[in-house]
Parts: sequence; C-alpha cells; structure tokens
Amino acid sequence: MEMLPTMKRPGEVWPWPSRRRWLFAALVLIATGLLLGKVDASNAQPAAPGVAPAQELAAVDKSIGEETVGGPRLRLHGSSASIQDALQLESRLELQISGLLASATLLQTFHNPGQEWVEAEYLLPLPHEAAVTQMELRVGERVILGEIRERAEARQVYDAARRAGKRSALLEQQRPHLFTTRVANIPPGEEIAVAVHMVLPVRYEDGEFSLRFPTTVTAPYIPGFPHPPAQSPLAMPTWLPLDGSGWATATQAVPDAPLLTAPQQRSATETPLENPLSLKVELRPGIPLAEVDARYHTLAIDRRDEGFELAFSEGTVEMDRDLVLSWRPQERHRPQAAVFQETFEGERYAMMMLLPPVADAPVPRQRRELVLVLDVSGSMQGAPIRQAKQAVAFALDTLQPEDYFNLVVFNDRHRVLFGQSRLADEAALDEARRFVASLSADRGTEMLPALSAALSLSVIDADLESASPLRQLIFVTDGAVGNEHELMALLERHRGDARLFTVGIGSAPNNYFMHEAARSGRGSAVFIGQASEVSPQMRRLFADIQQPMVTNLNVDWPGSAEAYPAPIPDLYAGQPLIQLARLSGPLREGRIRVTGTFADRHWEQQLALPREGDDAGVAATWARRKLDGLLRELHRGIPTEEVRSRALPLALKFSLASPFTSFVAVEQEPRRPEGASVSGRKVPNTRPQGQAAQRFAFAQGATSAPLNLALALACLGLAVLMLRLQRRDSWV
Repeated sequence: MEMLPTMKRPGEVWPWPSRRRWLFAALVLIATGLLLGKVDASNAQPAAPGVAPAQELAAVDKSIGEETVGGPRLRLHGSSASIQDALQLESRLELQISGLLASATLLQTFHNPGQEWVEAEYLLPLPHEAAVTQMELRVGERVILGEIRERAEARQVYDAARRAGKRSALLEQQRPHLFTTRVANIPPGEEIAVAVHMVLPVRYEDGEFSLRFPTTVTAPYIPGFPHPPAQSPLAMPTWLPLDGSGWATATQAVPDAPLLTAPQQRSATETPLENPLSLKVELRPGIPLAEVDARYHTLAIDRRDEGFELAFSEGTVEMDRDLVLSWRPQERHRPQAAVFQETFEGERYAMMMLLPPVADAPVPRQRRELVLVLDVSGSMQGAPIRQAKQAVAFALDTLQPEDYFNLVVFNDRHRVLFGQSRLADEAALDEARRFVASLSADRGTEMLPALSAALSLSVIDADLESASPLRQLIFVTDGAVGNEHELMALLERHRGDARLFTVGIGSAPNNYFMHEAARSGRGSAVFIGQASEVSPQMRRLFADIQQPMVTNLNVDWPGSAEAYPAPIPDLYAGQPLIQLARLSGPLREGRIRVTGTFADRHWEQQLALPREGDDAGVAATWARRKLDGLLRELHRGIPTEEVRSRALPLALKFSLASPFTSFVAVEQEPRRPEGASVSGRKVPNTRPQGQAAQRFAFAQGATSAPLNLALALACLGLAVLMLRLQRRDSWV
C-alpha cells in the first residue's frame, strides 16, 4: 500500500493522487473542527453550553418555513409546503393620560384574505408595568367581553370553542412584557378585532414625564440544551403551559421557549406597511407644558382647551420600534408632590409621588471600580452594536486616574479584558478603546456566565491603601434572552455590594429585563435607541452614579396600610418616590410622613392625604405592584405553588392578566360550517428598526452553529467526492 508522504523535499513535485490525499485529509480535519466546535475569533474563554445544534436546526427549519417576504399580499409557506394567504394585521393605540397614570386600549384587527377558516396567533409586546384589566372580542358591531379565568381553564374554554366553530379569543401572559393573542375561526375574506385594555404608569424623572410603549420584539436567544418540557427542572416556574408553536424548542433553561418565539418579517422601508399602527392620544397634564415630543416618531399635535390631542403625522407607522412620548412642564410648574386615590369594592387605594431633595453643593467624588459588560451577540448587529460601542467609549472617558475598571464582552462565550481590574491609566484605557473598536456582533447570547463573571471580579492591588472603591457594573445590552428567571436569580444571590446599571440598546429592547435587572442591582436604567441619544443618556446615567442617593426611605401612612414597593429602593437624583397603598382603619390626621437619609443627614417631609378621590386605575396599579412583588419571590427560591396560592386570588379579584390567569372571550353561536376545517396562522412581528438581518432565517439571538454545520457538511461532501475520484484513479 502506498503511504501518504510525510514531507516534501525541496524541488520535489508530488503526483496529483498524493496531493489529493493530503487535500482530502485537510478537508476532513476542517469539517471535524467545524462540527465539534465553533471558531472564536476573539479567543474568548468558554462559557456554559449554549443552544445545542439540534435545537438550532429546528429553529432554522421553522423560521424559514414561516418567514414573510412581501407586502400586504403576503403568502406564507406552511409546514405542509402549500402556499397560504397570510393574515394581515392593523393596530390602533388609544391613550388617555392624566397625572401619573394612563389608560390604554390597543385594538388589533386580523384580516383573513384567504379562502379558508383560520386561527391567528400573535406574540404581543406590552409595557412590562401595565396592569392588563380587560380583553374584548369585536365582530362587526358586536362586542364580546372577555372573562378572567385561571390559565388552564381559560385555555380549555378557548380550545373547546375553536373546535366547535365559535369565534373566540384568548390572551395569555408569557412574561410581564410578552403576551400571546389567539383568535379562532376567522371567516374567509372577513376580519375579527381584539381590544386589550390596560392601565400603565407614567414616568417622571429629571423634570420630564414620559411613557414607553413597545410595538415589536427583538427575537430572544434561548440558552440551554433541548429538554422535554414535561421533565424540565424548576429552572422556570412549572405552572406555564409548555405547548406552543414558536421557532425554538424547549430547553432545560427555558422550558417555555416555544411560547416566546415568533416569526419576523423585514422592517418596511416603503408603503404599504407590513404591520401598520395608528395613534390617538388625549393628554390632560393639568399644568402648563413647555414641550411635547415623541422620541422616535413625528407627531401631529392639536392643542385643546384642557390639553393636547396627539397622532402620528404620517397617519400610520410601521410597528418596528418603541413608541416613547414625553412632555415637560414649564419650570415654575414642575410638581414636587401629588396624591391620587380610588375606591374599589369598598376599600381605599392611594398613590403617592414625592420628589426628594437635590444636592445644594458639589459632592466629593468617590473612587470607584467600574466594570463594563458589553453584549456583542447576533441580535446587536447593525445600529445596536454601533450605539453600544459608543456608550462604552463614553463610559471609559469618565474614568479618572485613581479609578479602577475592567471590561467583559460576551456572545455565546465571554471574555474578560484584564485578569483583574486595572487602574485607569492611559495605557490601560488605550488598550480598552482599541479592544472595543475591534468588536463586531455575531453568534448567541450566553448572558448568565458573563454576568456571573462580572459580579465575581474584584480589585486585587497590593498598593491599594485607601478604602475599597465603590463598585459599579454597567450592563450594555438589548436584553434579547429568554432566561430572565435565571438571570434574576443570579442577581438575587450574588449582587453583593455592587450596584448594577443597565443601558438598553436598540429600537425594541427587552424593557422588562433592563428595568428589573437594574432594580435588583439597586441601580437605574437608561435607553439608547439611536446614535444621537448616546451622549445625553450616558451623561444622565453618570449623573445618577455620582450624585448622593436618598437611602433608608420609609413612608408612614395614616391608619393601617399595605404598601408597595416594599422595601422602598434607594433613589437617585431626579427620581421621585412613588408608592401605592391599600388603606384601612381610621385615618390618623390624614398626613403621609416620609423619612430618609440624604447626604448623611436625616430628611423628613409630610404631605396631606385627601379624604376622597376618584382616580381610575390606582387600585389596579396597586394590585399589579403587589403581584410583581410576589413573582419576585420565585427568583429567591420560594416554591412556585406557595407563590401561586397568594397571587391567583389577587389576579382574579382585580381582573388582571398574569402568569396564572388569562382572558377568554367566546361567541355563543358556532359560525364555521360543519365539515370545514380551521388552520393555524402565525402573524409575524416586524424586525426592529436598525437591526441587521441574519445570515440564516433563525432568531436574531441564535448562534452561528447552522452556518458552521453547513460549512462542515460541504467540506465532508467535497472530501467524499475526492475519495471517490481517488478510488477511480486507482483502478485505472
């Protein structure tokens, strides 16, 4: 047998069969490497295992089958390979804003242009702090009110109505910011509308009121290995129904992954729009305003006697970015305190807002250790990664020579720039800037090991003689993950003395995760949706970091009160204290007493509690805050059934959508002809504005394993072809 040559002597030319053997061996080695692991250009250290190849291939297969490619006459290629007419979705958002609460109705109309009876399924993003209090099914002029039911019972009612041919709708909460709308038995050539009613808080900070409403979803990365849902460990609460038809399969980390993942269509750049949204806002501020604006949209503003009416100047816009409204009162009319009240089922509920003091003198700067955590995963491609790198560069420029810093970057692996935090001298800063400039976004989003590494970093310096620096983490990401529960549990266990500040990147970040992570880390959150916001938003963040906080806050309500949030978090400069309470018993002088510590001094203020009030939404908002507190106990390891036993009666009493309750609406008479079938259709969300398309039609947060697998198979195929040629030559 002829042996493969081990070395070629100078001037010697190998015969073609020998060279072919060497090429065959090289291709096999390359293919083996691609199959066994992914090449990491950044030489990142390995993290916990990510999405297994089997799951990724399932994601590719499903999302390719459902991706849309056209305008309003979209046609979907279903799993049966038959061409289907795509459902068309039109949305209208109506807002009534007064004081610190807004009443919102989102009306979504599902059009069926095809010739079959269909069932629509849509992944619906909503504000994570909203109290969803009602759902309606609208068929022509008829309105069918939804009923709040225990989640499993609501699903059973809906499924029975769908099979019976009755027009019906179901609204389920998957996460505080993600819901699923299902609408059954939409007739050929007709439409059915679903209205979702909610109450949501208005933010007031740095003298500006604002309201944020999401319109689309950044597709989440699903970490972990495929795992049968019925056998999934308690990585996520097991009360979730684990069926669903998303592009991702269940994993041990995210057993409800099929419920969180939906197809996406490209962001529209011209008419007709894919997912059109219209807007009507009634703004009744009660005080003179200096400015009204929408951060990412153009408004038509009509001034009225009692306030303003707002709409999109274009009439309709694409649902591809968050809607952010803001209004700023005139300087001398900025509120300092306010109390709102509502009576619900014979009980009084109150909402109190109070602005704490501001520093009247420059604050001595404290030495600090700044750990920057930067997401460079695939969902950050395009405008998001450019904004994120600018934000990190801004943070590096704020460091002083006496500060320490480090940098953690991650996709499906993570890398720590320095073995230990370094003094912020010019050499270290230049190295960090060059490193950040070289980064690009790709692959998956293994956030857990990166966050764990950042929390475990510490300053190790023999020359450190003064007190330990103030430790601060700044987490720059779009939050596009499905394992929020794991991440919150990690923060609860290991946050230590560090404070975590989050910077939400992109036009459709995971607002729930960004705010919840900052709350758990005793920090604050800012958002950057376009390049022009990097400087003002980062400047605002560092103003929070460097100002003294109001700590040890306590609110003494008159009489007996059950108040939330509890305990009250520390407040940064410009942030108001907001607390909601259920009041009972006799009123003690009708005064609310607030105390705290500010600039190392005791601070106290009192404000009057009116004896009456009729501010709709206060009771529902109180119930939602209590529900949020109960659900956070899951992150602390409290058994699911214990939490559910307290949360379910609360959600049913106040008619709130929750992880344990859903809304279902059913038309009484069957409409679908006997013998006619109903087929499912998934209505796609629009890809967030500015986010680059991926190389494959899988979730934006998915890893590059499908590409590696395709390359590996190509190499193996070429190697097999060459082997066949070699064998043929040997017979000649």
